[in-house]
Amino acid sequence: MVLSPRVLVIAVLAASHPAPEIDTAARYRNVDWGDFKGEAPAGPEDAYITTRLSGDYQFGTAVKDDSGQWSVMLEVARIRCVMDRTKSGVKLGKNSEHLLLHEQYHFAITLYWETEYHNVLTGLVGTGVAETDAINDLTDKVKSALRDLNGKWKQMQDQYDIETEHGANYSKQSEWCKVVDSILAGQK
Repeated sequence: MVLSPRVLVIAVLAASHPAPEIDTAARYRNVDWGDFKGEAPAGPEDAYITTRLSGDYQFGTAVKDDSGQWSVMLEVARIRCVMDRTKSGVKLGKNSEHLLLHEQYHFAITLYWETEYHNVLTGLVGTGVAETDAINDLTDKVKSALRDLNGKWKQMQDQYDIETEHGANYSKQSEWCKVVDSILAGQK
């Protein structure tokens, strides 16, 4: 059975990005403690938020140029930042406004990456001597881009937690809030 390019790309993304429970209907959404429906963290952190990027992707029509080369472009219909409520939790009695702010900025960082994924993926082109070669080339480029983007997104989230000490370092938390607000404002 051969999957169409659209089904193949969606299958690749669905495996790493399960269906969300909350998404950004507007450009930015504030989370609140009522959104944290998961179990309390077992480790040293007082809270955690699970965010994802979910997307609907589609390959364009493969075309053959005058030299016989085939090409196909990736069209990105929609990418959105989501929070999974059932996988986000807080320890009893630890739901402070400062900690919520820290978790909010994990969401905001994911929102930043929503635009970055869109910018990198939209317009990717696969080429080949045959139509299937072009489709396979594009599929490989999408997988490679997703690996790269996922790594950078995770690195930024980890750096945020390390530098802010999971929100305990108020000075660094304030710095990160300003930086993230600034990059989000620049994306509009």
